[in-house]
Amino acid sequence: MSGAIRLTVPSKDRVENPHVILKPSLLKKWEAQLPYANLLGVGEKLLHALKMLNRYPGKVVNRLDLMQIYHKPYHMLLKNSRRSVDNKSGGIHPKMGQIAKLTNEISAEMAYGYKLHINDMLEKGKAPRHMEQLRDAIYWAMDTLMMELMYAYERYNYEPSITWREMYQLYAAGARKQISNLNVEDKYAHSQTITTIESQLKKAVLLTLLDPYRLLEGDVWSA
Repeated sequence: MSGAIRLTVPSKDRVENPHVILKPSLLKKWEAQLPYANLLGVGEKLLHALKMLNRYPGKVVNRLDLMQIYHKPYHMLLKNSRRSVDNKSGGIHPKMGQIAKLTNEISAEMAYGYKLHINDMLEKGKAPRHMEQLRDAIYWAMDTLMMELMYAYERYNYEPSITWREMYQLYAAGARKQISNLNVEDKYAHSQTITTIESQLKKAVLLTLLDPYRLLEGDVWSA
């Protein structure tokens, strides 16, 4: 296949799990019932649901729509995990540290979901009318991969070994399809809500130029 890329995704289950929610309308109801007053509870439910979906062996028609619904609770967890550094002690607050660790696992599963959609689109050679879907999937895959990097920098851990390789592969796929400079609406962005795949890569590269391992604990989010 011309222009094929190799994105890491989990192995499929052998049988279809009947508890996987495949309809966006049902998932919206599930999301509305999440225990938002209990961040750890939200994170555990979200991680479990994403793991089931990402390993589902059957056909997933509306994967991108499902991922966007999952993005609301994911973003809420991500926002709160940035507060894991205790302002008084300068160290990691135990409970928020748990949430941050859980959110990092969810970031990996979110990235898997988008990468599965990208693999499917590229393998099937979707028509140009589907390029907006591919653009969005690439952008959000890169965004969630970057969150994995941010977590590693904040905790002074090693970068995930495949993250940069996949970031560049995703950007290259977008460039080949001439969608890397098409506008993407990111309603979760701190300031600029209209951005691009290329901007996402530049943001990641600029962060590494700041030498994030030399930043104080927690400062990586404001870099």
